[in-house]
Amino acid sequence: MEEEVIVFTPFPLESLQGNTVSAKRIALLLRHAGIPARAVEEIPKRGQLEASALIALHACRSVAAMEQFAKNFPGRPRHLLLPGSDLFRCLSEGDPRPLPAMEAADSLVVANEGLVDAVPSAVRHKVRVIPKSLAIRVPDWAPPVANESFRAIAVAHLRAQKDPFLTVQALELLPDLEDLEVVHVGAEAEAGWGRRAREHCLREPRFRWLGEVPHREAVELAATSHLMINTSFMEGGANAICEALHIGLPVFATAIPGNTGMLGKDYPGLFPVGDALALAALLRRAKEDAAFLKQLAKASRERSSRFTSELETRGWLELLGGAAGKMTPS
Repeated sequence: MEEEVIVFTPFPLESLQGNTVSAKRIALLLRHAGIPARAVEEIPKRGQLEASALIALHACRSVAAMEQFAKNFPGRPRHLLLPGSDLFRCLSEGDPRPLPAMEAADSLVVANEGLVDAVPSAVRHKVRVIPKSLAIRVPDWAPPVANESFRAIAVAHLRAQKDPFLTVQALELLPDLEDLEVVHVGAEAEAGWGRRAREHCLREPRFRWLGEVPHREAVELAATSHLMINTSFMEGGANAICEALHIGLPVFATAIPGNTGMLGKDYPGLFPVGDALALAALLRRAKEDAAFLKQLAKASRERSSRFTSELETRGWLELLGGAAGKMTPS
């Protein structure tokens, strides 16, 4: 029986949660490199397949999966890919789950260099930086022409750590920009947030919540928007920002480690966490200054070279090769 790398997501495989999107992408990259791999939402039993290694996403949510894998496939390496919620919520709030899982893991993976210092010092020696990339082809940036609304898109599931309604606050500070709109894409991830989104849509007609839409549709909507907004309190490296970079789409994002690690600390579209006034100022400038928008697009395109499928594949192959018997692509 052929050995396979198991890529575990704590969310359903059919969901559009970032962890599932990443798990599927990693498994696909490995298969393209000749390494048998599959994304799973449950750890398989021995006899169903032979596992060469585990890549688990999310320390807080993968503790049981890590333990089950060790029981089913003793001695096989276990790697953890850490999202922002592990590093900036679970650990900071004293959640007892992530640190033991990190200690048990053979290696800890983060998606960009901005996250390394957030890993506890006791296990920081295990950290590997493996940049994320894209699982789909993206179109080039093609914003609407004149006489169309100036559209900003936000792509994030509705939950507290994403601070999704900061964009509404910014719009309310710009009452004179009647043709400015924010379109938010993402499912309700915490109870009550969908109701709040609908209420905001009624009070602020320039804000539209589309809910969850197919991945391809979201990417195409982003490519035909003027810019993307990320308002998160914490990120481990947003898939949507990676897509924006390759589209060449201008980005406004909170200046948090997960975002600056993707965009660079000097990226001209950064603003402080929770600062609606700063976001409003950036939106006004983007709306009124075409040269600024082009500067942002150029910065995005230049940054995209750090997050390619070739670099991500190489990172995973080096990690697996070093810990799982020198695996090489066939």
